[in-house]
Amino acid sequence: MFDLMAIDGNNLIHSDRNHVFGSPSADFSARREGVVRLAEQMKGVLAERIVVVFDGRGDETQFAGGSSVVEVIFASENLTADGVIERMISKYEKPFQTLVISSDKAEARNIVAAGGQVMSCEVFLDQVSVILGNVQREIKKASSSMPPQTLGDFFPQR
Repeated sequence: MFDLMAIDGNNLIHSDRNHVFGSPSADFSARREGVVRLAEQMKGVLAERIVVVFDGRGDETQFAGGSSVVEVIFASENLTADGVIERMISKYEKPFQTLVISSDKAEARNIVAAGGQVMSCEVFLDQVSVILGNVQREIKKASSSMPPQTLGDFFPQR
């Protein structure tokens, strides 16, 4: 597990070939929220700390997709998400314990040069699909091995 995972949110949305975050014509803020919700599910599975960085102007305090589980950052007008992530990784105490989710090749080169690791958005989405599928199978398996509950289990007769 990584200490820090930084996700290039816009890059992930544009790499979403299976429309995990909604159709391309869907409201962009709803698609951003989908990225944040997916990231929340990966905290503690892929990384201890997750930061999602979006390009463009936005207000974290007004963002409907805000989260108490992952950090959401909007790049300032003079920076891109790539720049924010690259700075974050280069300043991180243990860059070898970081994972960046982005399919941007220039960003990937800079992250690797700083000592971080990179996973393409497509591979990340495939990995997440496998992880969530495994969780669903385990839940189903555990549920089927439990005897069915009856009302008497909750209200025993006297």
